[in-house]
Amino acid sequence: MINRKYTDPRARATRDRIVNAYVELLLEKERESISINDICSRSQINRTTFYRHYLNISDIEKDIEKTVLNKFMQLLDNTDLDDFLYGRKEFLNTVNETIVSEIGFYSKILLVNHLFLNYIMDILIFLLIINSNIY
Repeated sequence: MINRKYTDPRARATRDRIVNAYVELLLEKERESISINDICSRSQINRTTFYRHYLNISDIEKDIEKTVLNKFMQLLDNTDLDDFLYGRKEFLNTVNETIVSEIGFYSKILLVNHLFLNYIMDILIFLLIINSNIY
């Protein structure tokens, strides 16, 4: 992935359009048959703009993973470990609210890749281990 911070709202909006186009295309065809031209056409950008933001399709997938990882890291950072371990209800409500707030995105990902839910759970377990210093 191109290592840049996108603070410009227009750049962030373009990246969001690219990601959304990719996720929509995943609902229609196999990953291997999706081309950069397909993504550009769906997101209404040209190839130059695509390459300004991503190196290739795998780069989009890494961006999606990073976005999900960051969201759940923020959730854990804002959750007291004791509250999580002994009163999971509040934490699970927060996770639920996060997913519901972007239900369109998560539902498309889950329809395409049922293993994505396992991926989210693996992230949460990994982050819990790191945050609690449990070995």
